[in-house]
Amino acid sequence: MKGIYKYIIYLFITLFISTAESLTCSADNTSTYNNWKIHQSYHFPTRTEKSGNKIYVLANGGLFSYDKSDDNITIYSKKSPLNDAIISFISYSPAHKLLIVVYDNSNIDLLADEYKVYNIPDFKNKVNTSDKHINQCFIFNNKAFLTTGNGILSLDLQNRIIDNFYALGKNILACCVENNCLYACSEKEIIFCPLKENMLDPNNWKTDNEKTVKNFLSHYGDKPMKENISEYYLPNSPVRNYAFNLSIKNNHLLVAGGAYIEDRFLREGTIMLFKDEKWINFQEEGISQITGTWYKDIICVVENPNDNNIHFAASCGEGLYEFREGKFIKQYSLHNSPLQSALPNDSDARNYVRVGSLIYDKEGNLWMTNCETNAPIHVLQKDGKWKSFYYKSLKQASNLGRLLIDKRGWIWGTSLLESSYGLFCLNYNQTIQDEFDDKFVYHTKFNEPSGQTLDSRALFCLTEDKEGYIWMGTSKGILLIENPENVFLNNFSIRQFKIFQNEKFLENESVTCICIDEENQKWIGTDNNGLFLLSSDNKQVISHFTIENSLLLSNSIQSLAYNENTGELWIGTNKGIVSYMTGIVSGSKEINDENILIYPNPVKPSYEGNLTISQLEGQSRVKIINVAGKVMCEGSSLSGTFTWNLRDYNNKKVPSGIYIIFITDENGKRKASGKVTVIR
Repeated sequence: MKGIYKYIIYLFITLFISTAESLTCSADNTSTYNNWKIHQSYHFPTRTEKSGNKIYVLANGGLFSYDKSDDNITIYSKKSPLNDAIISFISYSPAHKLLIVVYDNSNIDLLADEYKVYNIPDFKNKVNTSDKHINQCFIFNNKAFLTTGNGILSLDLQNRIIDNFYALGKNILACCVENNCLYACSEKEIIFCPLKENMLDPNNWKTDNEKTVKNFLSHYGDKPMKENISEYYLPNSPVRNYAFNLSIKNNHLLVAGGAYIEDRFLREGTIMLFKDEKWINFQEEGISQITGTWYKDIICVVENPNDNNIHFAASCGEGLYEFREGKFIKQYSLHNSPLQSALPNDSDARNYVRVGSLIYDKEGNLWMTNCETNAPIHVLQKDGKWKSFYYKSLKQASNLGRLLIDKRGWIWGTSLLESSYGLFCLNYNQTIQDEFDDKFVYHTKFNEPSGQTLDSRALFCLTEDKEGYIWMGTSKGILLIENPENVFLNNFSIRQFKIFQNEKFLENESVTCICIDEENQKWIGTDNNGLFLLSSDNKQVISHFTIENSLLLSNSIQSLAYNENTGELWIGTNKGIVSYMTGIVSGSKEINDENILIYPNPVKPSYEGNLTISQLEGQSRVKIINVAGKVMCEGSSLSGTFTWNLRDYNNKKVPSGIYIIFITDENGKRKASGKVTVIR
């Protein structure tokens, strides 16, 4: 009876799937996602597939190919032409000239060439099975059999549909077709079913006692690397898809790739810099051998304001690191600095020197937190001397979060965890050495202006808006400090942020990061609901970006950084980095040749995004021509920024050459010009 019941379920699944039709995706999504860029990692290849001279490479969830005949590299992404972001498996069918692309969410694309893709969403949306990860692919005639953690998925490559899923109830490592039978190999046994039989009926599957698992896997087991890849062919990209902390300095993006919540993640030490349209990955190898400690969980990185070749990085357990031009110089820890261990009596005390956050003040002094110690705040002054601040109330505050220096020069910080949450503020009156004029307070209880006490919550981020309000992202929405100057007074209050005074905004969401743009709009990242844009008057949600309507790689946003010169918003998700041209920049008062910023220039062959022209007046007119005088593009800037997709009026990519940019204000009076070099 149980077998009949299973058979009915499998038959229903088959009938349900057989009605699905494959969807053809357009060749290029760039027009839909014109203002978005994807910055996925293409390091550490895990799978390769050959198609003549072309080698497809899967690396860190990203896909690219290179052609051995001319060394041409092509990147495939959700922007163009794929339908999803993070890829877990690829396999190539030479007979059908199709690359099977399986995503981590079980969506499937069939890539026919660089521009044509057929989407098959049914495995993701309609096949109900507990484990959908792909182990191996075996192609027979028009069928591609993909083994999964719970059975075998059958793709009809000719009609581009899923025609069956055989739920075998075990992890199938490999399969093959022999003697008109489909064989399936698990960790313990090999079973088979004749192709002419109903393979949905588990009673038709028999055990093969002649073949051994070892021999079967040696012959049919997955061979992920069909060809080894030289580092020469890896596209310039972030070394990993980590984005715990993002920051902008001098138009450069800095990325710290570690992580922690209640405990550290033990991620490889990862620091990445995006500068002049190129990713630079800081030194990792050899640091542990030099220091004698782990080099893991870098959670914050800052650039020295007096020397942009010097960077300092905070670790979640091994103190402070200094780098010059991306190369390790020095570690600051128990042996050579006032930094302390959270477990000073432990034999591994030096692995608990937890620096939680870094920030420079306007004088060039580097402030940092040192969690669960007698001196939770330290300053490395610009002259190289250290100063430590001892606050007993902060000693039990675990995971001191990201620091903020407000417009007064006051230093704010949070204790992250809900179990020990709190907010501190230090006014040192710009006299680091003189503690007698300091004011310090640590609030572990928050009251609304009405006097009602807010419930405890995790505190993820702090930021100050253009009006001087301080915004806090928490595990229960947003808290707003409208009178931060009262922080040292008894009547200090914090309110749960509401829209129109009654609608609590994101009250049940974890708000992980908040970024303020030049128009005082708030970009709000959440843990699992994407990215929100709040109007400057805080009364309206202007946009809500998710993986369904944007190029976000995930709805889990970890960090945000805004470049006020270019209007580019950088978004760190738990699956990698993307950026979005907001069109909102700090525009110059009068346009002229010296003020305008053309970015990138030159445009290199590997560049996929838009050309951005910023530092303009709000509604400037822009015209771009080639050296022959033919107009390639023209239009008006938005909030001081104009973007060009590097295509002509026929939507064809413009060839290599020099292009002249003419700009006038909206009245046609003040004028400026520039040029950009495009290299294909």
